[in-house]
Amino acid sequence: MTGSQTLVLGVGNVLLGDEGAGVYVIRRLQELPLPSGIVIMDGGTAGLNLLPYLQGWRRVIVADAILGGGEPGTVYRLTPADLAVSRPGLSLHQVDLAWLLRLSDAEVIVYAIDLGGAAPQEFKVGLSPPIACAVEQVVAHIREELGSPPPANAGVSLPTGGF
Repeated sequence: MTGSQTLVLGVGNVLLGDEGAGVYVIRRLQELPLPSGIVIMDGGTAGLNLLPYLQGWRRVIVADAILGGGEPGTVYRLTPADLAVSRPGLSLHQVDLAWLLRLSDAEVIVYAIDLGGAAPQEFKVGLSPPIACAVEQVVAHIREELGSPPPANAGVSLPTGGF
């Protein structure tokens, strides 16, 4: 991590549609100019294997989908402590994200996109309209956290639907 201070990590499974929201955030950020010292990483569904990548940073910003039971597409800015008091199993990944993030020695910020109350059950590529809109919101929030100006093409939409 030479010279880098902030890791932006997106997690999720793009083969389960909306559950891949965190990865879509990363893909979008990779298209945009960012300040120096920022590393963008697609964590996919790596779970516990992400632990070594969470060490040594000043700040880690995570984008993920959650089952918060709220309106689909609602965006939350959370800390690991916020996740610890939430319902068990909130993350859709095999390793509890809150537990993993508490092991990091960095300042950790989580941008969570609420999928509502039901986890995606079938293979589908692309995002539903409310989650695609939330992905753009999270991209804007993360860019603001990083001190980046809004992109000129902020209205670009992400893939929706499936195959």
